[in-house]
Amino acid sequence: MEIGRERPIQDGNISLEEYCSMRENAQQMAFSNEDPTKFDTDGDETISKDELRNILSGFGDSELDDLIESADKNNDGKLSIGELAALMTEMTQ
Repeated sequence: MEIGRERPIQDGNISLEEYCSMRENAQQMAFSNEDPTKFDTDGDETISKDELRNILSGFGDSELDDLIESADKNNDGKLSIGELAALMTEMTQ
């Protein structure tokens, strides 16, 4: 279900699938409009797991570890600004 797409209201509740879809769409919309450098809160030009957690609230440790592992091209355990920008692009497509 896409945000803004109407469905018949039956009992006033949404299904788990609808909730997850709406949450994902909202995160992607917000994420795609962000400047990756603003997430570097300590100014070291990398995005740590804690900084990534601030961006992707609701993601668990294992999900964050998986994202970092998949996007961390130089294997330093953090994301460079370029690696984060590539991840943001990938997640919003």
